[in-house]
Amino acid sequence: LDEGAWEPFNVGACQVTGAPLDDVFAELYALGLTASDIGSLERLGDAAVRRRLGTSTKKFAHHDRRNVVAYLHAWADLLEDQLETSPAWHQYLDAAE
Repeated sequence: LDEGAWEPFNVGACQVTGAPLDDVFAELYALGLTASDIGSLERLGDAAVRRRLGTSTKKFAHHDRRNVVAYLHAWADLLEDQLETSPAWHQYLDAAE
């Protein structure tokens, strides 16, 4: 190879942990995420989460840590709200009493 030639980094591994991406995705699926969830998370693009944040799709950089943290908090709040209105959740609470 020419010295200085561009070589792609290992696209099969997490850039932060070095874990194989297949393992990362398998764990996300095991936790209940869907392919759609992961796609939305990649670009912080889920419409319901964005509405909750009150942000448009413009000028909300998906690579900005503050935006990622805000998005994850909003997503968690949305999931909690959905859980609280779930009949299955109320059945669980009734059974626990």
